[in-house]
Amino acid sequence: MKKHLVNVHIPKSAGSALRANLATLFPTDDQGRTFILGVSPDKEREYFDGLRQGFEATLPHLFDLSHRMISGHYRYRDIADILVPYRAQLSLITFLRDPAWRTLSDYYYSISAKNPGAETFHATYPTFEHYMSNPGEMNKMSNFLRLDETETIQDVLLHAYRDFDFVGITENFTQDLEFLANSLGQTIDTERRENENRNKDKMIEAYEKFAPILRDVLSDDYILYEGVLEHRGLST
Repeated sequence: MKKHLVNVHIPKSAGSALRANLATLFPTDDQGRTFILGVSPDKEREYFDGLRQGFEATLPHLFDLSHRMISGHYRYRDIADILVPYRAQLSLITFLRDPAWRTLSDYYYSISAKNPGAETFHATYPTFEHYMSNPGEMNKMSNFLRLDETETIQDVLLHAYRDFDFVGITENFTQDLEFLANSLGQTIDTERRENENRNKDKMIEAYEKFAPILRDVLSDDYILYEGVLEHRGLST
């Protein structure tokens, strides 16, 4: 592992908690310089195009001063070519999460008051069934790691093994966070949790109802997730 990290932050897969914890190790200095760089989309462009532009503009600054990590909701295929000149200087990481829980968390976060676009989102997807019926909202983990939109899930799994220096597991967050902190020469004293979903009871109820269906709907994400678990020796 290198001393500089690029994190592909798949929504609702511990990315905010990762940033919050690592930020405690490298706090903002007295000149206001931050050690964890976030990427926001260029609002003049389409969302993922805007994130690509933001990443391209921000990445060179990862090696300035004492910066340690850059993180954002960009897809791997949108930044892969930008990474090439810097690849030997950084470690590429991401986190995965149980696909059903990640998808439920994504939905219930999106309709919560924490999401600025909750009203519009809820109007589009008034129930989880509506959300689940849109293929474009499903299998986000494999979509985020896909190097080309035409790739099979087996190709995506190969990228996870070959291209990423570390693929964390949200359910193994404490141990994986400690590993990343150690790779930066630090230790975590008190772990912080971020963006915990206040709709947990509704999520549990929905999980009990939809888990068997989601196993089929999220088949690509399950192949990816369980493949990484097996690769890391974490499968039961």
